[in-house]
Amino acid sequence: MEVVHIIPVGFEKRKLIDSLKRYPFQKVYLLLGKNEHLPGEVKARKTAKLMKNDLKAIAKVYEVYVDKEDVFDATKELIKLIKKEMAEGNRVLVNVSGSTRTLGIACYLAASLTGAEVYSGISKYDEKEKVKGVERIIEIPTFPIKRISKEKEEILNILYKINGEVESLEDIIAVIKPELKPGSKKFKTERSRVSYLVNALKEDGFVETEKSGKTLKVRLTAPGEIYVLGKISSGEVS
Repeated sequence: MEVVHIIPVGFEKRKLIDSLKRYPFQKVYLLLGKNEHLPGEVKARKTAKLMKNDLKAIAKVYEVYVDKEDVFDATKELIKLIKKEMAEGNRVLVNVSGSTRTLGIACYLAASLTGAEVYSGISKYDEKEKVKGVERIIEIPTFPIKRISKEKEEILNILYKINGEVESLEDIIAVIKPELKPGSKKFKTERSRVSYLVNALKEDGFVETEKSGKTLKVRLTAPGEIYVLGKISSGEVS
């Protein structure tokens, strides 16, 4: 088993290195923004380069790029990375000592859904009030996100696997119970059940619906997709 750290890179290299070294580590992912023109990103990339030089002799170090402006997209990428490492039997920790607010939220959501550990270093300052390392570490507890029913999960998983959207409830039934004939009594009963579950998922914020004539389109929302990635899928999701 390897101990893996995921670190959103800020400007204080010393703080990030110091907080990292409070734990064992064999692999480090340095988290950066895809958009190099974001304010502060040039400096963050310089910090990452310095950290890589400092750590490469004692650990495997990789750079990972996410959308810092889209909390849901960043969360999805982090979940994939965390679950990939966990599938290999590794322990995953997320160091939020230098993260931006949006990326910090994404890290916390991803950790809550996957069971990764989260920690942050509290800065130590010199007499000129410049950061000179970490005074102590705070281990941040995650709130367990409650699993929904297996019936609801089945519908979310179906939506995820067919590009996040179906044209009607009948399309969902065709996957769940393909043996049922449209118009039959059993089909109508199943349709009522699926309709109830879709409405419940809509209240949860996991799907959205749109009427199109007599049919009801059902679409997976970003929180719904994140739930599938975090709670239903295992390993690396393509």
